[in-house]
Amino acid sequence: IRERKGGPEEGTALGGGGSMTTLHVKNFLETIRGRDKLNCPIEEGAVSTHLCHYANISYREGNKLLAIDAATGRFCDKKVMKKYWSRDYEKGWRPDEV
Repeated sequence: IRERKGGPEEGTALGGGGSMTTLHVKNFLETIRGRDKLNCPIEEGAVSTHLCHYANISYREGNKLLAIDAATGRFCDKKVMKKYWSRDYEKGWRPDEV
């Protein structure tokens, strides 16, 4: 299903992100500029995003059931935590080096 370009629901096509990313960024920037309110509270967006990441990590771990600490949102399994809850940095850009 595709909505008409320029219509009230432009970018809400089912089956892919399409211009939804553009609409999210536009809403965020308009909120910063004081012209709009966020369409989704930041906390709610973070939970939604984390759920997608958890599902992807579970898949990468062989569809393993992963326990999540409700207070921190982090994995209870320390091996999984160490493997996925970090990122690689270029030399000189690690937070402890800046």
